Amino acid sequence: MAEQQAIVPGERQHTLDILRGLFILLALVEHFGVLGGRWFLEFQPPGRGYEVDSFTALLGFLFIPWVGHIYIHLAGFNLARRAPEELRKVLGSKLVSFLIVFLLVTAMNCFTFQEIGAKFRFDRLHAWMLALTAIALVYSYLGARGLFALTMASVFFAVTLPIQEFEVALTMKAVARYELAGFVYDGHIELFLATACIGALHGYFVFQLPSNYALLVRRVLFGISAVLSIHYIIFVAPLFEVDRGNLWANQLFLSSDLLSLVSIWGLLIFLTHCCIFLEQFGWGRRVPILSWVGEFSLLIYLIHKPIFVHIIGPFRAYLFNAHWLDYSITSFDITVYIVFTLLITLFMERSLTLRKIQYGSN
Repeated sequence: MAEQQAIVPGERQHTLDILRGLFILLALVEHFGVLGGRWFLEFQPPGRGYEVDSFTALLGFLFIPWVGHIYIHLAGFNLARRAPEELRKVLGSKLVSFLIVFLLVTAMNCFTFQEIGAKFRFDRLHAWMLALTAIALVYSYLGARGLFALTMASVFFAVTLPIQEFEVALTMKAVARYELAGFVYDGHIELFLATACIGALHGYFVFQLPSNYALLVRRVLFGISAVLSIHYIIFVAPLFEVDRGNLWANQLFLSSDLLSLVSIWGLLIFLTHCCIFLEQFGWGRRVPILSWVGEFSLLIYLIHKPIFVHIIGPFRAYLFNAHWLDYSITSFDITVYIVFTLLITLFMERSLTLRKIQYGSN
């Protein structure tokens, strides 16, 4: 059995890459399943709608209520790997990376969508980059106290603002007043800033506390998060309902309730703690494919939708028109789409310019 190693501040935790890689692959299964169904809706018999298959619906039930939180939680956690004075040394490059990603998301939307409003929609990655920018500035200059104050303020807004009503109001205002047809407010900065702050505060507790009581704090956090995770599994998760015709229709339903949201945050902390524990026993390099996917999950997420809309979708439509395939999306199809996306990512990853914006780069 491998010997347990100490946690080293600033050191990359490769088991977190594995966790992120696993969830980005699950996200691709859901996204390609839904995108494929909507893309080929016009080929289906008249009057027939589209519903995801049972496996995709099961994945939606298990992960949709909280999986959007895991990515930004881990990003915030990684920011606090460094002490504030160390983060200040690389703050400029961090902020430039966040800005590049923000602009790339907008560029990808312009490349993917036809409606003017959809080209300038406010997506999750927009909100995540703004949240990470705020945390990086506050933590690097104001330290743990500033981070704690930002966390408390963001949690207050997350639990008091009506999240779903806020989304509808902003979307309708953009469409009606500014005539931005197709605009969607999906970023929810008011929610994900709190998740990112909790991740950063969690990272501070893991990496930056003095060694004389760091272990005790980590054990207390692990115990509390384990209780909250059990509460989520037993009492919160069954409340989520999957709409097979619109898989993401209720994705923020559980995040709109205070106790459910706290349970989700507890689940994120619990999973992160488990990964840190496995890292100490050398598990970080044991699943290299998932580790690579997790390391470049941002790039994969950025390109997967344009790849489908401009390459996979038209090619599949050609095969349908040639009577080589029917309109249905199978598990084999989704696997092919994912492998194709990962191969393109591997090709792009070799570019030195794109390596600079990899998610969580040092």
